[in-house]
Amino acid sequence: MDHSGISPPDKDGIITGLALAPQFLGDVQANLATLSSFCERADAAGVDILVFPEMHLTGYPTRKEDLERSVLGLEEAISMMAPLASRWNLVLVAGFAEKSENRFFVTQLALGPDGILAIYRKIHLGPPERSLYTAGDQTASFRFMGMHFAIALCYDAHFPELFSHLASQGADVFLIPHASPRGTPQDKKSSWLRHLPARAFDTGSYVLVVNPLGSDGAGKSFPGLALGLGPDGRIFGELGTENPDLLVLNLHAERVKALRSHPMTAFHRARRPELYGKWMQV
Repeated sequence: MDHSGISPPDKDGIITGLALAPQFLGDVQANLATLSSFCERADAAGVDILVFPEMHLTGYPTRKEDLERSVLGLEEAISMMAPLASRWNLVLVAGFAEKSENRFFVTQLALGPDGILAIYRKIHLGPPERSLYTAGDQTASFRFMGMHFAIALCYDAHFPELFSHLASQGADVFLIPHASPRGTPQDKKSSWLRHLPARAFDTGSYVLVVNPLGSDGAGKSFPGLALGLGPDGRIFGELGTENPDLLVLNLHAERVKALRSHPMTAFHRARRPELYGKWMQV
C-alpha cells in the first residue's frame, strides 16, 4: 500500500519519498532548510530515497540575471547535501543550477551516506533554457537495494529514445523531477498523463515524478503535484496539494520482473535495435 504523509508503509520494498516542496529562486539557504526539514520527515516515514523537484537548491532561473545570482558549483552543492544524507541515512536526489568553468548546466545529484551515486546534467533542454544552459550528453543512474534507478529531468520525458536506452542499460525506475510552472495540479496531471504512462508501460519500469509547490518569489508559480506510475503504466500513488507534503511510495523489483517477463507485456525484449539505428540516420 502507498501512503502520503509520514506513516511508514510496510518495509518490504524500497521506500521512496517525493518531496512536494516549495523552492525560492536565488535563496539557497531557504531551499536548503526545506531540504533539511523534509529529511526529518522522510526519516519518520522510513524513506530510503528522497527525491526533490528540479533545481530545488537554487530555484529555477530562466533569465540571465537570475541565473548569475543563483548558481552553485558542484562541490558546493555536495557539501550542502552530504551532511544531511549522512545524518539521516538517506539517498538524496536534488538539483541545482550548476556553474562549471564558464558553462551552466541543469544538474541533478544523487548522493547517499557514503558519497556520490550519480550526477546528471539535463540532456534535453526546454525552450526557456536553451539560451542559458549547456545540454548534457551523458545518462546517469545508480543501483540501490537491488534496483536500478535512472535520472531524467522534466523536458527529457518527451523523448522515448532516452528511456528505451536507459531500460536497455537495466533501469527499473525512472526518477523525473520537474520544474514546470503554470496551471493547476489537475492541469499538470492531465499533461503528464499524455506521455508518462507510455514511458512506464513500454519499458516495464516505474516512473516517479514531482513538481515544485507554489510561488518561487520571483514571478513563477508551480502547481504542486507528485505521481507514481507503476511498470504497468497505471498510477499507484498521487499527491496534489497547496501545502508542503511527502508522497511515500513502496517500490518492488518483483513488479518490474513480472511485467518484463510476461509474454504480452515484455515489449522491450521484442525490440529490433538492428533496424532502429538505420532509421535514425536521417
